[in-house]
Amino acid sequence: VECSVPKQIASGKVVYRKLQFGHSATYSCRRGYRLKGPQALRCLANGEWHSDPPACVQISCSPPQPIENGFVEGQDHSFGVTIFYSCFPGFQLLGQDHLTCEEFGWSSSVPVCVPSDCGLPPHVDFGDYIRVTEYDPPPKDSVTAPVPDLNFLHQTVIEYRCHPGYNISSRTRLVCQEDGRWNGTAPSCLPAECETPPSPEHGRLKVTDSSLGSVVRYSCEDGYQLVGEPVRRCLSGQLWTSDAPVCRPVSCGDPGAVANGTSHGGEFVYPEVFHFECNPGFVLRGSDTIACQADGRWNGLKPVCDPVSCGPPKLPDDVTSEGKDYTYNSEITLTCPPGFLLKGTSRSVCQADGSWSHETPHCVPALCGKPSPVTHGNVLGSQFGYNSRVKYECDEGYRLSGDATLVCQSDGLWDKAPPRCDIISCDPPEDISHGFVNGSGFNYNDVVEYVCFHGYQVVGDPVLRCSSQGVWVGSVPRCQPCVCPPPELQFGRVIGDGRACGNQVQFLCDGGYRRLGPAQALCEREGVWSPGVPVCSRGRCSVAPPVVQSAVLQGGTAPFPDTVTYRCRLGYLLKGSPHLSCGRDGRWAEPRLRCEPVSCEKPPIVAHAEAEGDVFTFPSRITYRCEDGYELATQTSSLSCQSDGTWSKHIIQCRPTPCRLPGNISTPHLVISAKELTPVGGTITLSCPPGFYLQGAALAECQTGGVWAPDIVSVSCEVVVCEKPPPLLHGVVEGDSYNYRDFILYSCLPGFEMKGDSVQTCQGDGAWSGAQPVCVVSVHSCGPAPSVKNAQLQATGDLTSIGYLCGAGLQLVGPKTLTCLSNGSWSTPVPTCETVRGCEGPEQLLHGKVQEHSLNTGRALEFQCDKGYGLVGERLVVCMGGHAWSSSFPTCRAKSCPPPPGWKEDISSNRSQQEFPVGRSIRVTCPRGQQVKGSGTITCRPDQTWSPLGSVCETVCWLQCHNGGVCQRPNICACPEGWMGRLCEEPICILPCLNGGRCVAPYQCECPTGWTGTRCHTAVCSSPCLNGGRCIRPNRCSCSPGWSGHNCSRKRKSVYYHF
Repeated sequence: VECSVPKQIASGKVVYRKLQFGHSATYSCRRGYRLKGPQALRCLANGEWHSDPPACVQISCSPPQPIENGFVEGQDHSFGVTIFYSCFPGFQLLGQDHLTCEEFGWSSSVPVCVPSDCGLPPHVDFGDYIRVTEYDPPPKDSVTAPVPDLNFLHQTVIEYRCHPGYNISSRTRLVCQEDGRWNGTAPSCLPAECETPPSPEHGRLKVTDSSLGSVVRYSCEDGYQLVGEPVRRCLSGQLWTSDAPVCRPVSCGDPGAVANGTSHGGEFVYPEVFHFECNPGFVLRGSDTIACQADGRWNGLKPVCDPVSCGPPKLPDDVTSEGKDYTYNSEITLTCPPGFLLKGTSRSVCQADGSWSHETPHCVPALCGKPSPVTHGNVLGSQFGYNSRVKYECDEGYRLSGDATLVCQSDGLWDKAPPRCDIISCDPPEDISHGFVNGSGFNYNDVVEYVCFHGYQVVGDPVLRCSSQGVWVGSVPRCQPCVCPPPELQFGRVIGDGRACGNQVQFLCDGGYRRLGPAQALCEREGVWSPGVPVCSRGRCSVAPPVVQSAVLQGGTAPFPDTVTYRCRLGYLLKGSPHLSCGRDGRWAEPRLRCEPVSCEKPPIVAHAEAEGDVFTFPSRITYRCEDGYELATQTSSLSCQSDGTWSKHIIQCRPTPCRLPGNISTPHLVISAKELTPVGGTITLSCPPGFYLQGAALAECQTGGVWAPDIVSVSCEVVVCEKPPPLLHGVVEGDSYNYRDFILYSCLPGFEMKGDSVQTCQGDGAWSGAQPVCVVSVHSCGPAPSVKNAQLQATGDLTSIGYLCGAGLQLVGPKTLTCLSNGSWSTPVPTCETVRGCEGPEQLLHGKVQEHSLNTGRALEFQCDKGYGLVGERLVVCMGGHAWSSSFPTCRAKSCPPPPGWKEDISSNRSQQEFPVGRSIRVTCPRGQQVKGSGTITCRPDQTWSPLGSVCETVCWLQCHNGGVCQRPNICACPEGWMGRLCEEPICILPCLNGGRCVAPYQCECPTGWTGTRCHTAVCSSPCLNGGRCIRPNRCSCSPGWSGHNCSRKRKSVYYHF
């Protein structure tokens, strides 16, 4: 199958190789046209192309956009057309000045017109410039701050001025022109002349003049070194470069602290003298002073503080010491032979005065004291010394638990705790049939009783007792049925067949017989019918037989119908005939029998008790009463006589009455440690609360009768009183009450500081709290006050000053008092005591001057102090009477500077606020990232200001700052104008370099070929643009209307050009 030849299209073409099925034809357009429709047509199986041919349409861009402050040349926006943009005067073009309509639109974006900018004005050293309004100069002597705006547009006017100390070469104003350039160059700022500066103290200076200005060079005397710049240059009539240097004393360096000692003096500089003292307990080896020399070296070695030696201690023969070091603060241990105890402290310390702290110790035999008593036991042995033994035994019925023997050791203590006496117990008693055991205690001397159930009676002893061997005493009884014998009644009958205990029967006589006796009877324990069995009689007696006490009737007998028989009850013995007959007179005979109770033996003896009662027959009971000082220790206090003639088996005991704690104790503050009841032989502890001590025995023992020995009333609690504190060398003790919780205050005299506690409180043990203080020469104080011959020291109300009083006939010359200054030295001068003579006055005054005057009243001296010093005393002293001055001569005391910058006062110290007199130097610690420069000190100057910190600390930058930068912070440079970066290595071009230019210096661009100007913003055309054309790109001119060509030399025929 083959398709037809594809159709041709306007402004385009078609290309194909074959027209058969499956092949394609490709369309394309000429330049300036774009294809609309499919690019390729495909031949189908039916011989037709799959689509209609495409069309070529002409390419066109958007209409040209107008720009503000400028214009566009050309309105055609078809393909290949180029349009040009230009700016009005005073504006410059940013962007491409010509745009070409290309296949996909304009070749670049629309440019903009910005005001012409001249960039930063030309730089002037030692000066700057201000923005002004043209033809409107600022008023004279006014100051106009520089405007921070960095845009300098067309017609901007600036005026130059110089820094203080410089003069301008000519008054100059510059104007930003239309072409973006300034209309001139900057003037010069020239330094003026300076006044000659003063010479430094302890130094000299030399001034030289040169073409570059005046220069002054500084130098110092021997022993002093220059701190600051040695050379200064004149910048103006009033200003020299930097601050004036000073001559500081040469530093010998810190000689270092002396171990176990203190040092005091001024700074470590020439010509200071340093003093050394040892702490208490140490002695100085070497010179006590060293001086700083002009060569910066000390004139000797610092001394050494060796500890005081106490030597071997002197002890009694029986006291030995352990320890071989006998120097200050060393400790030894004191001991006694075995079996002896040390009286006194066991540790001794070598003290500062070379003596041992112990008093006279001695050894005494070790005594362990009376061993503790045990309940239900006693102690055998009366010797309680070293190696003595005591033995414990328990009372009957108690068993020893623990070691029975205690041994007294060499430390005065028993080798073990006392044993314990535990009561012996029996096994539970065995049970019986038809009965039970009554009793819950199975310990020693406890009893149990067997009781039979109803209808049974005990056979055997019903009571068992627990013995000291832990077994029951007695045999276990048994319970058998309680039965009475059948009652026999002749000539009558018994109604009722019960024979057991508790059963009742009735008696009925036959006809013709009369009952003599009870009509009924009850079967009681032990097989007895009560009240008995009657008789049935028709004989002579008509009344019942008489009642016999403790006996029952047994009825009659067959052979003797008028005779009855009696039987005694259990626990009674029959005395006489048991039979009684009825007489012929119809009366019963008088009974010739009696039932006497069974007798028991004399009741058993109970220790410390008495038996009350004198009847010892059945069933009588006796009661025991414990003697005074004893109380009943068992549950029962009585015994009963039993039917078998024995006393009941209950155990009765009396024990000593325990002591009770006294109810109302009149002794104040007394503390008793004990239980409510204390057995005889036991003890209680008596003590006092903190702040009181016990007057009397600390233990009270319970005695028989419930009394204490010693009597508690004899013990008292007294207030603890501490010993009077010893006087404090070089110090003062305040406080006159030394009772418990009272306190005393210690303070040291001027020149000394305290080691130890300044406040001590009286404690409960009678000792003062804390460490005993000592006053030692302070590192920061002045040491002992200077001694004045023939003068006596006087303490003042202020602990920082000392007064002097001359002897008779002598006059104090100089200050009356000396003050301890904050730099650790006494104020000067030291006074003297001189003989009273005529008015002789001093010729000179330290740190001042003396001027003599002749007054009408006589001679007079006027005193004046140097700068930085104030007069202490009268300014004018007059000679009175030709032999005595009106007052003592004044002195010049250094004035004080305020605390130096960054000074931190030690708030923990009790010292007054520190002062900084003129001439005082303070060592400076530089902050991190800075290092000390020179002597490392700042000094209080006579004008009461400190020398600048900048002369002492300089910032450290490990890499050098470039382009005139100054190290300002660690590794950070302060850059001059026009430079930036950590090391000032990057120049600043505030307005960026254009067209590929590179910033190489402040506000200076290095331009590529074809460009020039401060910002590389001006194009260079090797052939000048003619006919009003402007060079807008390298070798490219923007021509005026009607001109064309690379240099605008050809006349254009038409405004529009097609490419």
